Amino acid sequence: MADVLIREQKKRPEINLKFFFKLFWTTFSLSLFTFGGGFVIISLMRKKMVVKLGWINDEEMLDFITIAQSSPGPIAVNGSLMVGYHLAGVPGALVATLVPSFPPHDNPDARKPWLQGSSG
Repeated sequence: MADVLIREQKKRPEINLKFFFKLFWTTFSLSLFTFGGGFVIISLMRKKMVVKLGWINDEEMLDFITIAQSSPGPIAVNGSLMVGYHLAGVPGALVATLVPSFPPHDNPDARKPWLQGSSG
């Protein structure tokens, strides 16, 4: 099975509450289960949003990642912002931008009282 470039996308998703939950869950699961930095998430984002869901095509994905890489900030957040804005405007951008920052903020060591205050 050859991995070919996808130039056409499926029918645009209908923008409703169900879509926003799907966008939330997609970006959240990508962020939660990706280790190794922003460049690792690019291939997973392509597999999910281009190949599986068909929300965007390969050319759009390449454009979004190019802009995300040249913009200040994490590439995963910027790439998600571009996809969210492309699909659903400002509300989509907000959902897709806020979600990738959730998983890294869960620090299990912060819940251990014997480690609090020991870092400095």
